Amino acid sequence: MSLRNPADSISLQDISVLLKKFNRREIEAFGYIYDYFYSELTYYTIKIYKDTGIDAADVIHDIFLKVWHSPKKDFSSLEEIKFYMMVSIKNSRKALTIHQKHIDRYADAVRTERDQFKLDIIETEIFSVFNYALGLPPKETAEIFKLFLEGYTAEEIAWKTGKTVKAIYNLKSRTLAGLKRQLSHHQFSILSLLLF
Repeated sequence: MSLRNPADSISLQDISVLLKKFNRREIEAFGYIYDYFYSELTYYTIKIYKDTGIDAADVIHDIFLKVWHSPKKDFSSLEEIKFYMMVSIKNSRKALTIHQKHIDRYADAVRTERDQFKLDIIETEIFSVFNYALGLPPKETAEIFKLFLEGYTAEEIAWKTGKTVKAIYNLKSRTLAGLKRQLSHHQFSILSLLLF
């Protein structure tokens, strides 16, 4: 029996000999089975691994290596070998999908952490500008201005302070004009975000 040409038809006796040699992990039999199923396994692998960028030959090679390194795994027919290989290819694709999901989740977590870090930096800068700006005007003006920054309306501030609404608006306008002169353009822009 020649084990070199997978195109040759194989007799039942030859199949029996081939399977025994394959189960003993003899190189010649392994090569023959590899060649014998290569086209079908390649087609199947390309089909289920599309859009992954993974070479079908690498997947098939890895599957045969796993069989080679599993000497306790015996096969009773060529069909059983083919079925085992196809299931192994399918399982390796599932494992790749699961692995890719873990990678994607990790990448998302890194992006989220990086974005949160950027927001933390901006928040810290806003806090710094806010505290600096509140230290510039007189204390009473700073307290009224702080109420604006906390989201109170002019009417609510007037009620809390006992001043008229017009006085509150005038105070806000004068304070902003003074802060615009005292703060850098960048700092004033940040403060404006808090107010409007």
